[in-house]
Amino acid sequence: MWRPDVVVMDLNLPGMSGIEATRRIMQFDTDAKVLIFSIHDETIYITRSFDAGASGYLSKSCAPQEMVDAVREVASGQIFIGSGLSGNAATLSKDEGDPLRLLSPREFEVFQLLGKGSGTREVAEALSLSSKTVSNYSTLIKEKLGLGSSTELVKVAMEFLATQKPRL
Repeated sequence: MWRPDVVVMDLNLPGMSGIEATRRIMQFDTDAKVLIFSIHDETIYITRSFDAGASGYLSKSCAPQEMVDAVREVASGQIFIGSGLSGNAATLSKDEGDPLRLLSPREFEVFQLLGKGSGTREVAEALSLSSKTVSNYSTLIKEKLGLGSSTELVKVAMEFLATQKPRL
């Protein structure tokens, strides 16, 4: 069995998100150290990554030396947030009012896939779920976000992906 000192995780993985993969790693080994390395620098992704158990978050636009520093700090048990993300990190605890925080990790994955234009069947295949389960998730998402229709859900999800700031 492999036990790396640090797992460097991308958020965009085929089949499941890096957030879900991080959550699963942490369920398997609560002492694991995961450093998220992503193109996403929005607070919601940072928050969800740390909620899943990540020890650090770094933007792919960082300098190479910052990656080295991040791996070293996370390996030594420290929390690391990339320098370009420090403004976002300061708002992590203030984002409690963000309606997307109400979504479970799986609901957030479904939300993102719908925003990318995937239909129920495509989302089901991508996440290895039944179409009925995806429909149930969609209903829960609409309820949590106060949306009236599937069309409105897709619109908000597309806006989120385009601007990272949904208009509810």
